[in-house]
Amino acid sequence: MSKTSRTEPGTAIPPRITPAALALWAQAEARKVADDLGGIGIPVLMLKGPDLQMRLYGTPVAYASGDVDVLVPRSHVERARAALGRSGWIFSRDNGVLWRQSRAASFDRDGFRLDLHWGLHAAHLPAWSLRSLERRLWAGATRGSSSMLEPDPESLLVFLAVHVVGHRFERPQWTENVKRAAELVSDWDRVWLIARESRVEGAVRRALAEEEQDTRVPLLDGVSGQAIEALTWVGRGHFLSANAREAIKECLALRREGYGLLGWGKIRSVPFAGRAFLVPNGVFKPRKVSLPLVELGLEAIADKTGPRVVEVGTGSGAIALTIAAERPDTKVYGIDISHRAIAWARRNGRRLGVENVRFLLGSLLEPLPASAAARVSLVVANIPFIPPKDGPALAGIGPMSTITGPSADGLAFVRDLATQAMHSLEPGGRLMLQLADWQWQVLQEELDAFGYRFIDHRPGVPAFGVAEWSPD
Repeated sequence: MSKTSRTEPGTAIPPRITPAALALWAQAEARKVADDLGGIGIPVLMLKGPDLQMRLYGTPVAYASGDVDVLVPRSHVERARAALGRSGWIFSRDNGVLWRQSRAASFDRDGFRLDLHWGLHAAHLPAWSLRSLERRLWAGATRGSSSMLEPDPESLLVFLAVHVVGHRFERPQWTENVKRAAELVSDWDRVWLIARESRVEGAVRRALAEEEQDTRVPLLDGVSGQAIEALTWVGRGHFLSANAREAIKECLALRREGYGLLGWGKIRSVPFAGRAFLVPNGVFKPRKVSLPLVELGLEAIADKTGPRVVEVGTGSGAIALTIAAERPDTKVYGIDISHRAIAWARRNGRRLGVENVRFLLGSLLEPLPASAAARVSLVVANIPFIPPKDGPALAGIGPMSTITGPSADGLAFVRDLATQAMHSLEPGGRLMLQLADWQWQVLQEELDAFGYRFIDHRPGVPAFGVAEWSPD
């Protein structure tokens, strides 16, 4: 839902934010948090973020990082959480149901995310299983240039190795972090001592190895480590599919916002473009202000035979189903990250008898089948774009994940979509977005740099814009 649901425009106009400026802003925010907590006697240790990049690469903008992770002593966590709340930090809806066992929670403020840890966890392991490593991080920490405590090189290397193995080598930059940290190490005997004490020697060796990794190998060493992994794997519900776990997490998050565990308590019939769509509680309902997306979309494919159309953030499926019904020769894909939204979009499709549409669960364009690569005529999207600081004023419209986009200007998801669409749109294919007027001014130059040609803009509240993919 968070990356592919609907919203309406905001009004504030923040300054243009580049990735480098965003990293510097995150660095400043993290340091401010450290100063604020330090001012009430709570030490803060840096785990991840721009200041870690500064230490490893000599620059805080070596790669894009969406959040900052800090560690505080567990004896001070309640005071730290209270202090964050007083400073305007909001407990994130993305926190899972077992955040207390992980001893970590995410907090959001104005598009910036802070992950507050009072323990270490990796994969599905509980924080107590890495208590020895946590003690080592604190024991060797010294005050860095950021005003935060920084782990000694040997403890840092072991921590980063556990992080990359625990996340199954998900991102290449995390593996590179391990290599960079290894260059700082002066006492390898101490590295292996810390690794053995923490029962992660095998993980450190795998993280340092150059060859391709077997991600199925347990993180913890020995028979006892394997037993802990097996028990917590079951205890945390990993015997369920990833989709099932995400669906449960979404239900609980929506319930926290007051939208009900399943959304069945309030199902509305909402008219849109001459049809009625069933919309449960917790799914963004279609609105008349979005009708231009249908009109512009049909215009964009008017002269094409059998075009492929993708709607990102389909919600109840209203726009995708309307375009599909109006153009029966069109193959339409509707995508949303919300399990609840996709379930009801499919139900609406069956009820309306529209057969040339397929609804896919996932983020942005990632679920598209390989057969659609570079063959899409139109990508239409109304995804979260409201700057986070403006989101609370629109809380009654729908779940916050369907309204606010990450980053100060709210456009992080839009930029990701534009990047992904370059690999899905055919030459001359179009990207159509619902945003705020000022956001089109921000985006136009960036879309030009990507290889898009800006061809239409309808100002208003909301505003609509069309860019054509022109790689040559």
